[in-house]
Amino acid sequence: MVPRGDVRYLDRIPAKGMFVVGADVVPGRYVCRAPGNGRWIRYPAGNTWPVAGRPDAPGEAEVVIETGDVAFQTHMPGDWHRVGTPGAQDHDGESGALPVIDPDLDQRLARRLKANHDLLRHVRTGSAWAGDRLRPRGTEWLRFTGLTLVVILFLSAALNVDTAPLIFFAIVSSSVTYGLRLSVWHRRLGGLRAAAKANPDRFCLPGDLDETGRALLARAQDAIRRVRESEVARAGLLEPGENAVTLPQQEWQIAKTLRKVAQLRQDQRDVLAEGVTPQAEAALRPLRAALDEVESSVTARVEALERYADRTAEADAAYQAHAQVVRVARRAAEYQDLLAETVADELAVSEIDRLARNAADLEKALHDSLDAAQQACVELPRPED
Repeated sequence: MVPRGDVRYLDRIPAKGMFVVGADVVPGRYVCRAPGNGRWIRYPAGNTWPVAGRPDAPGEAEVVIETGDVAFQTHMPGDWHRVGTPGAQDHDGESGALPVIDPDLDQRLARRLKANHDLLRHVRTGSAWAGDRLRPRGTEWLRFTGLTLVVILFLSAALNVDTAPLIFFAIVSSSVTYGLRLSVWHRRLGGLRAAAKANPDRFCLPGDLDETGRALLARAQDAIRRVRESEVARAGLLEPGENAVTLPQQEWQIAKTLRKVAQLRQDQRDVLAEGVTPQAEAALRPLRAALDEVESSVTARVEALERYADRTAEADAAYQAHAQVVRVARRAAEYQDLLAETVADELAVSEIDRLARNAADLEKALHDSLDAAQQACVELPRPED
């Protein structure tokens, strides 16, 4: 991954072109406010299908480029402007959180679901889904076939030719084309929707949580993002294999618990709205206290993730300082020659020795920071089975 400072476009993406994520543009949430229609395509890593968007009407368009995306292609009436990072705002407009997928779900399916937030909302709430508009409609093909037959009959009458072969060819061609397009839709999108409907408990949306839950999930996702995007993580200094397993499990455990808390709190509010006796109110009191305790436990888990992210940031600073000094130390001979020309040899030696000690001190500081970050990871609460 190219360091953010070397990225070509930090806070905007030109209206037209193909851009490499990490080299040309950075992940994040972008909006295009220029009036007019357009289109865009995200290319996730691996064998995941590209994710396309085509705003239906002039106005503000929005896209979230994920950290795992490889490239982004755009053809819009105006530039995209970066207004947040993944996790800063969900497509629902609910600030603070993104959907979470159960990490134990098939990884290919999980990546495709995570890239289709509108499909998850469609499954959960019945809201409109862009994939439905791409499904070939039988009535449209019937109208097309009927129009084709009318044209054939008109031309045959004018030219006095046999219409039977033409009619047969038109019907067969139309049927085959419709069948192929419907098959492609089912393979790419219909199957994905069926899989999402078959696993409603394997994902969590911001809308499944209450306000407190969304805020906690947003904090957790921000901490996880900071760890994943850190220089030491990219350099493989933070046990990448363990982080790849631990962090998604932590995120899912937090989201799943907060979803259950929100459901139970809503149940309690529904009961209270019906009017309850003092005895029932007294019976509900310890249940509310239990939910508060669970929420406090989740908060502690989130704070542990934030400590991990903070320790990782400190390791980043030490890593960058160490890299800078190493670059200088590699040219120690040049410094020694320069000092030898201007000062006594004894002073030159002492200056070079001091440079070497500084490098050694920074290396120790780097290792200490990495140890602190690793310890913070170890102290994370273990996800429940």
